[in-house]
Amino acid sequence: MIKKSLSVAYVAILLMTVFLISFPASGIAAEGKGCSIIGTWYGYNAPPDNTMLWIINVFGKSDSSGVNNLEAPGNDPTFGGLFPTAVRATTLRGVWERTSGNAFNVALIGFSIDNNGHTVGIAKMSGTATVINDCNMERLELTLDFFGPTEDPYTDDPFYGFEVPVHYGYRMLVDAQ
Repeated sequence: MIKKSLSVAYVAILLMTVFLISFPASGIAAEGKGCSIIGTWYGYNAPPDNTMLWIINVFGKSDSSGVNNLEAPGNDPTFGGLFPTAVRATTLRGVWERTSGNAFNVALIGFSIDNNGHTVGIAKMSGTATVINDCNMERLELTLDFFGPTEDPYTDDPFYGFEVPVHYGYRMLVDAQ
């Protein structure tokens, strides 16, 4: 009888362990590596302004690497006059990869376009994103570099660049109605 009780207890513990391993906590990578960066994030100016600055969709087939698509509709396509003939800027598109736990390297590129549809400048944003606060917030430490239309943002030196002040993004969540 004791042997049968121990067997039942062993099976119950085994099943509970399998169940807990199979269903990771919300926002935690299935591989157990940390928070997932996959999802939609947004950022805005600090109070009292609170203007929405950007929204990004982060995609990936795994929690290790993927692609992203950043929209910043209020951005000046001339980037403060660096590209004076620009009339619009493209969406910034790029890639990301996990470097450890909740830390990720990111790189995005966008183009400034003139009235004739020609590229007049290239912007490259790169740096790190660290997911924090129960996986629903990200701390961004980025550099923004600018290149001429014929320069390679991966091999050429930028003609101008700066560190973006540290800022935060917030995971878009489903509203519970």
